[in-house]
Amino acid sequence: MRAALTWLIDTDDGRRVLLIAYSVAAFISVTTYVVVRSPWYALSIAAPLTFAAYAAGRDPALEAALAYTPGSSLAERLVAAAKAGGTGQMMATLAAYDAEGIGRYADNETALAEAGQRLGWAKLDDAATALLEEGARRYPDSSSLTAVLAFVSDWGGRPDAARKWARRTLAIDPNNRTVRPLAERPRRPAG
Repeated sequence: MRAALTWLIDTDDGRRVLLIAYSVAAFISVTTYVVVRSPWYALSIAAPLTFAAYAAGRDPALEAALAYTPGSSLAERLVAAAKAGGTGQMMATLAAYDAEGIGRYADNETALAEAGQRLGWAKLDDAATALLEEGARRYPDSSSLTAVLAFVSDWGGRPDAARKWARRTLAIDPNNRTVRPLAERPRRPAG
C-alpha cells in the first residue's frame, strides 16, 4: 500500500516548492519532483528508514515533511558566505551543507554553477574559482561547471585558465557553442 501527501510551500522570497512525501510498507521516503517552469523549485529531503521508527509506527517521511521550513538555497548561502567572510567561510558553508544531509538528493551541481556565476559577477574571482574548481572535482562530467569556470576566468583576466576550462568543457560537450570562442582564442604574446 502506498500513501502520499503533497504540499505546496510558498517561501518568503516568492518561490514555490512542491513537496511529495510517500510511504510504502517497508520503504519510507520524502521526494519532490522537479517542476521546470519558474517560479517552481524542486526540493529533496532525506528521511531515512529505521527499524525502530517502523516498529513504533512512526513515519519519518511525514515527520521530515512537516518539520521542513524553506531556507536559503545553497547558491544563496554560498554567495552570502563569500561576501561576508571570503573563500574560507564559503567553503566552510559548503562543508556544513554537506554535513546537514538535507540536500543529499538536490541538484547541487547546478547550485554550485549558479553560485560561481554570481560570485564572478560580483568580482569575487578567487571565491568563484575555488568554488567552481571544487564543483568540477565533485562533478567531473559537468560541462556547466567547467563552462562557468571558463567565463569566470575570462572575466577575471586569466585567459590561459579560460582557454583551459573552455577546452575541458568542449571535451565533455563538443556541441557547447558558448565556450568555443574562449577555447579558440589565440594566446596573447608575452611582454
